[in-house]
Amino acid sequence: MAAVIAIGTASAQKREIIHTWYVQGMAEEQYNTHNGHWNLTTWLDYGLELNLWKGARLQAAGLSTYMQRDEGYVNSGELTFSGIDAPSRWFRLHCLSLSQQVGPVTLTAGVRNMTTDYFTDDEVNFFTGSPHSYSPVIASNYDLPMIPTAGLAAQLSVAITRQWLVTTTFYNGRSGDRVEDVFRLRDGVSNVTAVNYHSDPRTLEVGATTARDIRRRHGTSLYTYYIERLPCGLTLIGEGGYNLGDRTTHADEPDTHLCKIYGGVGGIYSFNDANQLGLLLNTASYTGHYRDTQLELNYQHSFGPLSVQPVLILDNNSDEPTQAIALLRLSLEFGQ
Repeated sequence: MAAVIAIGTASAQKREIIHTWYVQGMAEEQYNTHNGHWNLTTWLDYGLELNLWKGARLQAAGLSTYMQRDEGYVNSGELTFSGIDAPSRWFRLHCLSLSQQVGPVTLTAGVRNMTTDYFTDDEVNFFTGSPHSYSPVIASNYDLPMIPTAGLAAQLSVAITRQWLVTTTFYNGRSGDRVEDVFRLRDGVSNVTAVNYHSDPRTLEVGATTARDIRRRHGTSLYTYYIERLPCGLTLIGEGGYNLGDRTTHADEPDTHLCKIYGGVGGIYSFNDANQLGLLLNTASYTGHYRDTQLELNYQHSFGPLSVQPVLILDNNSDEPTQAIALLRLSLEFGQ
């Protein structure tokens, strides 16, 4: 009897080693009604988090992608319409890090990406357009590790209270999406610092990025988003960003657009746990008098772990007439 109890106890302890795990697969068919271009892209994200000694965890995650056409084939606007567009690659390491928690303080070091630590709210990531999970004042301006890329990082998080969290992360100066690139120390250091407030009805995040921009000049950008969850099932979303760095156009780089200012407003209505409808309008202004505006209408229906999202995006930018882009995204997710 004692042996049976011991085996059962050992099995329970073994199961507790795995803190969380997940596998998320997405496939997206894309069509631009203006130019008639089609594209198919797939995304397989998988990872786990292991409990080590007290307060310590090891997090690892990988990514496999496939894209039938090159990025920009469907639409060449600065505000890209799909957050899962990535060149085909069978494996990317986008997280391998060790964290140690001591009271309200958590220290993390290893390979990380911004998407793991910032813009993590479900409402922000509901929409398919990448501006909502990668603010353009960051994604358009800096070579920071945003999935599918990653880089070496050191991070400090302090939970001031149950609602308030302060996170600052120092990243390698240049990110990469190959295993041999993510471990390289090069091009200095970038920093992202954010203050996040989260409660049942609302979330607020305010952050700042300091790094070399895509022109290799030092720059700073501010971003924020606000989420208000109403009892009627409606969630309101507001987003914004401002670039404090070099906002001029240089004659030797006429096609390089830095995002100067960005804003978005919209909402998501939940009919029930399985049906959601979202509408979001966002616009961004860039150097060179370039502007890009998107209106996204997004509906999601879930069948357990499977969800179907038909999406319509209207895109208007300074270089092209208004275009209608239709997407059909299928998502399948498992985990604990």
